[in-house]
Amino acid sequence: MKAVSPLLTREITMWNAWVSFNASHSLGAMLFGALYAYMVIARPAVLFGWPFLLALGLAFLAALLALARVYCSASRSGESSARPRLIRLRWACAGPDNPA
Repeated sequence: MKAVSPLLTREITMWNAWVSFNASHSLGAMLFGALYAYMVIARPAVLFGWPFLLALGLAFLAALLALARVYCSASRSGESSARPRLIRLRWACAGPDNPA
């Protein structure tokens, strides 16, 4: 992955693109958690008084859990091709066989 370059530029390697993708999406998940934690602690009336925020938070959390289930559970269970074209990243999901 460090030697292969995507079609964007020759300076960007697949490894750098992969790391930056994961970093940016992890930051988004952490921002989501921080905002909702703040609202639960400091502004519960706003969060619980506006059903849209509750629904949005639950939908985002459900999407994160669904992605974790699809991409992490398949790589741990050793399934070979239960989901066609699933990117199998064994090192991306921590588990007893894979510390991280």
